[in-house]
Amino acid sequence: MLLVPECLYVISLALPLLYLDEVLQSLAISFTNESYDRASHTMLLRWFRARYPSAHVPEETLKAMGTNSSWDTHGRITELFLDMARTQHAQDDMDEDLQIALGVLFYTNGEYERAHDCFTTALNVRPGVSFYLRGPLTMTD
Repeated sequence: MLLVPECLYVISLALPLLYLDEVLQSLAISFTNESYDRASHTMLLRWFRARYPSAHVPEETLKAMGTNSSWDTHGRITELFLDMARTQHAQDDMDEDLQIALGVLFYTNGEYERAHDCFTTALNVRPGVSFYLRGPLTMTD
């Protein structure tokens, strides 16, 4: 019998690449809702690499994903995502999906106020995203 994370992982491998970034982000949210932080971090990193293929991901971060604690991987991924958000901000740009991903990361770490800020920012840009956030967002209100 497959466990929930294994099933979701298999689904992530089988879906078309056209929707890969949406699927990976949805899987990360699902893993978060089930308290599978490491699986959520893995999906978020896969999402990041699919969404920003030219962005540099440190080799140490990639290696840490398979061996280090969820606290360590959380810190590494959060810093990677914040760096991208800062870069976008400096270019007067903002990706609402990156804000959602940051919100998920903050949520997994119990930083509910920061998560709420990220989710609210994403909702202000794209109100239809609320379907995605049904689990995490209702927990942060």
